[in-house]
Amino acid sequence: MSDANGVQKSTSPEDAMTTSTTDTDDLVTRRLNSHSEPAVDEGPGSDDTGMSGGDGSTSIDFDGTESAGADSTGADPASTDPASTDPAGAGSPSAESTDTDSAGPTTARDAGKPSVLSDEEWAAVMADDAPATTEDGPAETQTADTDAPRSVDLHVRERNGSREAHGFLAGLARVWITISVPLVVIALAMRVVITPVFSWFEYKIRPGFPADAFGFTGDDRVHWASYVSGYLMNFDGSRFLSNLVYPGNDDKVLQAGKPVFKPGEVAHMHDVKTVIVIYFLVATILLIGSIIFGIYLARRTRRGLSMSLFSGSIVTLVFVIAVGVFAALRWNTFFSDFHSVFFKNGTWTFYDNDTLIRLYPDTFWTDAGIFIGGATVIVAILLLIFNWPRKPRGQRTAV
Repeated sequence: MSDANGVQKSTSPEDAMTTSTTDTDDLVTRRLNSHSEPAVDEGPGSDDTGMSGGDGSTSIDFDGTESAGADSTGADPASTDPASTDPAGAGSPSAESTDTDSAGPTTARDAGKPSVLSDEEWAAVMADDAPATTEDGPAETQTADTDAPRSVDLHVRERNGSREAHGFLAGLARVWITISVPLVVIALAMRVVITPVFSWFEYKIRPGFPADAFGFTGDDRVHWASYVSGYLMNFDGSRFLSNLVYPGNDDKVLQAGKPVFKPGEVAHMHDVKTVIVIYFLVATILLIGSIIFGIYLARRTRRGLSMSLFSGSIVTLVFVIAVGVFAALRWNTFFSDFHSVFFKNGTWTFYDNDTLIRLYPDTFWTDAGIFIGGATVIVAILLLIFNWPRKPRGQRTAV
């Protein structure tokens, strides 16, 4: 804005607010002048607008009355206004305000509204007193959003987490872990059986283990069985077993210098190794996938991993108990059916004097089955106990 000499001046925010207030006062003054009677020239104290007052100032009370500023002599110029002496109060703002107030109750927003202003003009006046806003919206709205209860946000996150927990990937993770539990646990138990330690326990420690009718001692069995266990777990081919021969200086063995395992036995052990390697490979993939899915479930939902292990332990118990009962009632049928599933007929039957039968009689396979089934049941029970569903502490009922 510029002063009287035409010099440009900067306008501060305080000046802008003062200008806005002055414009509002001018609007009210114009509305008052339009509803008042023509001013009477009372002398030099009156200005061109017909409003009395030595300094020309006019104040508007928000109760609808008008008061003029006093002049330098201290006299009240409003007393000379014909409108102030009107006995009927006609045309005075006070009379109109009285009529308006008597018409009915007013709202908090309309309280103090001069009757000379229309609703649109009064809305414009009130807009000047509206709370300041920021670029992001009203300050009150921002405060309300900032002070919102955390429980609402927690509820939203729990709801979103529940949706994610029931998604396709979460469902796949639960099914994967449930299926993996019995297969991985059985594979671990089988790995213990396929060790020289288990064979040593059977031949040297277990009471009642049948002796070899063809001359193998306990040490002989431990020695040759260690080659079989090593072959099943190493990356060597069939020659690992086919190159084994009885020592020539062993007086106890009549077949000195001859192969320990016949070609049919070597071929069968090759088939056994193929089945075991495939099964262990599958169990390893299931274990790795279960670890990955377990981490995923643990981050998405609180009980997803626990419930998957719980369901997997139930499946394991049901499967092992069913197979164990069938094997206990009909062992020979179970043993032959098991071999028929994985091997060709005629490739897994041998004579009593063959090395595989002398090393692994029926007692060995019975003990191996009991160990695998028992170890699997124990692990499944532990998983069942540690992952048993429990109510949250907030939902527990006191007794």
